[in-house]
Amino acid sequence: MDFKYMNVFSDDNIESHLKRPGFWEVANIKQQIGWPERKTLIEFRNNILLLLPEDDILYPCIAFWNKNIVQNNEARILINHYLSTLLWLEGGVIYIVGWTSGGPHPIRMRKSGSARIIRSIFHYKYFPDPTDKNTRLALALYREALSLNNVAYSFLSFYKIINLKYSQGSDQKKWIEDNLKKVSERDAIKRREELSDNEDSVSDYIYVSCRCAIAHAGTEPTIDPENYDDKKRLGLDLPLIKNLAEIMIEQEFGIKSTKTINREHYYELYGFKKIFDPDLVRNLKERKEIPVLNIEMPLSLSVRLWNKKKYLPFERLKVNEVRINHPRDFLVLTCISDDKLVQFELYLDFANEKLKIDPFDGIILIDNKDEKSSNYFAEYFRFLQNYFANGRLEVWNADSEECLSQCDAFIPVNIEIGSTIDQFKKQEEFYINEALSRKIK
Repeated sequence: MDFKYMNVFSDDNIESHLKRPGFWEVANIKQQIGWPERKTLIEFRNNILLLLPEDDILYPCIAFWNKNIVQNNEARILINHYLSTLLWLEGGVIYIVGWTSGGPHPIRMRKSGSARIIRSIFHYKYFPDPTDKNTRLALALYREALSLNNVAYSFLSFYKIINLKYSQGSDQKKWIEDNLKKVSERDAIKRREELSDNEDSVSDYIYVSCRCAIAHAGTEPTIDPENYDDKKRLGLDLPLIKNLAEIMIEQEFGIKSTKTINREHYYELYGFKKIFDPDLVRNLKERKEIPVLNIEMPLSLSVRLWNKKKYLPFERLKVNEVRINHPRDFLVLTCISDDKLVQFELYLDFANEKLKIDPFDGIILIDNKDEKSSNYFAEYFRFLQNYFANGRLEVWNADSEECLSQCDAFIPVNIEIGSTIDQFKKQEEFYINEALSRKIK
């Protein structure tokens, strides 16, 4: 599993990208996950995709720029793969209404109706991109199943995910029987218990009365699309087969769900685990006694907040010391700037899979009465404003530009947030003016 960082580019990048001459492949979509409310450029599989917001006239869409003036089927495959992964992480519905192609700008489809589902933050800590053919197909079938407006075909698409791994009916039934106890969604559990009380075998019921009854006609049972009772029964069965398909994708195809990622919480320290000795990490995680550390780490780190301009004093800080904080048993990385004016402590709590900072006592800035240190203080108070406004902390390897840690949004407690941020803003303005006065001198 890889927590590969997904770049989201600035507004300036978007406008310059739109001005490039070339050919556009555009997928016009309907969705129920919440589409970005602003133009958004993201990186996927070393390609750039443009997400354009919905308005009262136009569908939301995702576009790929190609310098060659020709229809590009590979671009359409790329977009489909991105959408399948996106839906796996989000749930909900995404389906392509139609494709439009041409240039020099994205050509979009008009829609009827004005209701929109949007979001202000479009950010993913984990965005799997499997290369295995069947794994990609499993995600595609999952997206198809959620997007179909037909309960029978939706059921069949979910079932095909099990069929991908087990071709024989007997093997499919055995896998279902073995995994029924792992069902975790409320409606799925409820249906499993109802079927357990009324059927001799739940797996036989799913295979014969659902899968075969949908796929075949002329035998008994056969699902009748005009029979309300058949539709109602399959509607009750749908949450169960959906949950089983999700278990299959996670267990057999190795693609973790958003729920699993959030529960395991590995994304905050994932990159650091590749740096430190595995035995040390395991002992810290298990809270075992650790001998005195003697670690030299020729590593430079940059501390940033997602989607915010970089903070100059927190770029390229060298790890000066690594120590264990007893008795809490987490690692403390003391990071120092080249000019010795900034010290930033990072706390790596492997036992709880958390990266922490102390935004006050853990960050030390020295004022040597020049313009540079004043600018550092101004940047520090800009950082505090952004951090306390639900900022998402990130730590990067400054040499390789690899993201080592992606934290959840910071939620401050026991403060009056408005007045606190106002104070940070006033301090920022003070030091900006101080820097100007020192520059004049």
